[in-house]
Amino acid sequence: AAGRRFFLNMSFQNSHFSYALPPDRPRPFQPGEIDFDASFARFPRDKTPIVRNAYYNAIHDCDQQLGRFIQALEACDQLDKTILVVMGENGEAFYENGIVCHAGLPRAPALRVGLVIHAPALANPATIDYPTELVDVVPTVFGLLGWKSHPNFQGLDVLADDRPDLRDRLLFFHVENPLVSSDALLYQDRWKFIHVRATDSYELFDLAEDPREQENLIDRKPRLAAQLRATLATWRAQQL
Repeated sequence: AAGRRFFLNMSFQNSHFSYALPPDRPRPFQPGEIDFDASFARFPRDKTPIVRNAYYNAIHDCDQQLGRFIQALEACDQLDKTILVVMGENGEAFYENGIVCHAGLPRAPALRVGLVIHAPALANPATIDYPTELVDVVPTVFGLLGWKSHPNFQGLDVLADDRPDLRDRLLFFHVENPLVSSDALLYQDRWKFIHVRATDSYELFDLAEDPREQENLIDRKPRLAAQLRATLATWRAQQL
């Protein structure tokens, strides 16, 4: 109301297991009550539809809370003067690749998230089909504002004219918890390479032909696998 610039970060935690909601919140997806033995690491496979519905109900509630925030920005005439970024911290798996939630291997269901940037004063509406990761969000916002990225930023402005060509684009993923230790990379938005450190095993998937990551090509593409293995090892060494 005072016209001052502001920054606000909001995190909706009820989209995480056990997807808890207050009693009075709507739950349109049914059946969705987790009244059986379940955790973020495992639950009975035959109960998957129920757990997924509980997740959908939590996401539905997040959407409603976001709607309240957007209405508040509209009411004080700030929405079109604000850069609004809506993104997922992580996806959620429901046994698509034999894993659940998002603490397991860096497989597609846990990595694919939505990203929407609303900045009508600075950008025209468009769908950008360019591989993007969370470390790219701040540099992209800086680009919209005409600011230079900080040298410590590892991400890039995905809206910039000089962004890397898709043939050179690399995305990196890291999972480290008591259940899983793994690194992975995505090359050219097609080749997915995974290193499972606990077993020192490797996987290679062609997402263009196998988006569900079902066929491991590690033995059929030895040269590509060796190249990506070296790239991933270099990245990990630099991080450490």
